[in-house]
Amino acid sequence: MGFPDAPITDSFRLGCAGSMVGALSAAYGSNYARARMHDAGSWELTIGSFFFGGVLTLPLLFLVPVAAVPGLTDYVYLLLLGGVMSGLMYVLYFRLVAEVGPTKALSVEFAVTAVAVLVGSVVLHERLSAVQLLGTVIVVGSCSLVLGLFRRPAPRANPDPTPAPRHRSEVP
Repeated sequence: MGFPDAPITDSFRLGCAGSMVGALSAAYGSNYARARMHDAGSWELTIGSFFFGGVLTLPLLFLVPVAAVPGLTDYVYLLLLGGVMSGLMYVLYFRLVAEVGPTKALSVEFAVTAVAVLVGSVVLHERLSAVQLLGTVIVVGSCSLVLGLFRRPAPRANPDPTPAPRHRSEVP
């Protein structure tokens, strides 16, 4: 699964580039939504995201055509997983962007990747490599820092050896 097992080919590099573009687009989109679309509700933002995401990716269908015509079950799963589950999560996500800001909200998306790797290992019995484990630790640690779960203690003030004046008459 992923980098440790997959050979590095042109399609692998293209996938990595696509992932980077996706991450940058998510960061830009969250900041844009917070700055310019604060009057729009989370439902409107979700509907717009799904609609324009579909419009923008539709031309890719001609580059990589579907191998077989999807059946009724495929469409039901698409509606349930894509429409209901992802749709509800996007509604919650855009509400989170409005409440805590884009930086903290984006950390949730990074945590999803770590959870997916761990669930794949536990539920699907996929091999978990040391690189993936290290990546999960880095993602969780980074999210913890962004969310402020670990705070540095405030620096202790050095005590001034001279006592503060008690009265105005004592001020030089």
